[in-house]
Amino acid sequence: RGGGGGGAGAALDEEWESFAAEAGRLRHQLRREAQGGVGGAAFAFVEGALVQAVREGHWLLLDEVNLAAPETLQRVAGLLEAGGSLALTEKGEADAVPRHPNFRLFAAMNPPTDFGKKELPAGIRSRLTELYVPRLSSPEDLSLIVIAYLGPLLPSPPVGPIVAFYQAALDAAATTLLDGADQRPEYSLRTLCRALSYVRAAVPLGYGLHRCLYDGFHITFVAQLQARFQPQVEALLLRHLMPPKPNKPPRPPPARAPARPSGDGWVEIGGFWLQTDPRHTASAEDPRFIVTPSIEARFRQLARMVAAGR
Repeated sequence: RGGGGGGAGAALDEEWESFAAEAGRLRHQLRREAQGGVGGAAFAFVEGALVQAVREGHWLLLDEVNLAAPETLQRVAGLLEAGGSLALTEKGEADAVPRHPNFRLFAAMNPPTDFGKKELPAGIRSRLTELYVPRLSSPEDLSLIVIAYLGPLLPSPPVGPIVAFYQAALDAAATTLLDGADQRPEYSLRTLCRALSYVRAAVPLGYGLHRCLYDGFHITFVAQLQARFQPQVEALLLRHLMPPKPNKPPRPPPARAPARPSGDGWVEIGGFWLQTDPRHTASAEDPRFIVTPSIEARFRQLARMVAAGR
């Protein structure tokens, strides 16, 4: 359970207390059922979005459909046949749910290039009308994404420099970079949006725009690379996102922590304020710990993410 943090900590305590109460009730019901008593756990079949859409004629979107279990895809395939229907064997009904004439099914997926992704089975793919949406690449489209994330936060967000860095990183990823798995890094709009989400969360905490840009894009674009390729992307980051200085190369922003947040239970690590666990607090000066330079760098990387709630 978390301590400190004012209202946020109290709300988190209430959520854990509610969860503990529900878990206690479930444990009590399961114990009674195991003993053959009355009032044990009662389970009922509840129709989900798919069944309701098939029955009532709604439109349904299956996002990341290629990540679904084979058994799920097999059930969906039956719906796509002529006169398709959905059998609710889990409910114990003999009659299948007929497909409403207004029912429409849309499926979306990313190319199966990321770790854990897989191709959509040919039996499903052949029953769909396939549209390929290419990656957004025009500066105009990318600028709209940056504005959507940072426009409400900043009067004049650095749209052009962010777009220029993203396009330069894509070019480098396609030609020279390798990640920790010895593969080309998969930079995408998701990577860009994660970096922008970090900036949007960290700027209100008082860390400063340029430091938030450096930290957010370092976490998402640099940290996943092999060590020998990290300086290459760090150089792109500094060139495009850090303010230029006359006759001086761009440098990372200083890692100075802002003013200490209100309340107790805060510790500074690498220029970031982190909340401590009230049950146990360890110190870097504790003789049981050996903080090497590589460990210290890892601490700073973790502090970057934790401080902004990432």
